[in-house]
Amino acid sequence: MHTPITEHLDPRAVELLRQVQQQLRDNPESYLQDRDCGSAQCIIGWMEKFAGSMNARKLMPILTRAESCFLTLNQWARLYWVGDWPTEFFDSDPTSGSEINAIPASVAIARIDHFIATNGTE
Repeated sequence: MHTPITEHLDPRAVELLRQVQQQLRDNPESYLQDRDCGSAQCIIGWMEKFAGSMNARKLMPILTRAESCFLTLNQWARLYWVGDWPTEFFDSDPTSGSEINAIPASVAIARIDHFIATNGTE
């Protein structure tokens, strides 16, 4: 039997995500995220910047990075690991081993809407 996820998305995380969306709408070239992001220009990177935790991000454990964005560790991972995104946001099958091309800002904006609509569970 499948147990539904009962996490709740913190309103402060939603506010940060809305700021990220506005950043990407205003400056789509400021977004960079692919399978092995590692940049400060991905969804999580922008959330950390708007939360004021960007300068210490390399020094913080992942759990602390998640908490700085008002996310649970699972929610953080759902946004950070592109390969775990719902398949509707990909041009290719994330399990195929092929590289995922850089993701356009418009897709990231839609991804954020989906994440918020599912209360951070997808």
